[in-house]
Amino acid sequence: SPQLNPMQDRWVSFAADGTFASGSGGEQENAGTFTLQPTDKDLHLDSDAGPGDDSDWLLTFSGDTLLMRGVGTARQAASAVVLVSAIQQ
Repeated sequence: SPQLNPMQDRWVSFAADGTFASGSGGEQENAGTFTLQPTDKDLHLDSDAGPGDDSDWLLTFSGDTLLMRGVGTARQAASAVVLVSAIQQ
């Protein structure tokens, strides 16, 4: 949302080894591991920052776009993230 990301520069990177990193601009602000349940389209992010920063997401795919909708508390359920693939060579 513009309130949480006024610069529109947030990013998330997922690696084949089950790790993720996220941040804004050129700064990494979070990292950890992820678990994907493909049949349920459920993604769990286990943050290195501790249990209070862990999150669960329901995934929807459309072409090169991924929509992540938060699952859990009312605040989490009100969260959504739209990611467009930027495959690095």
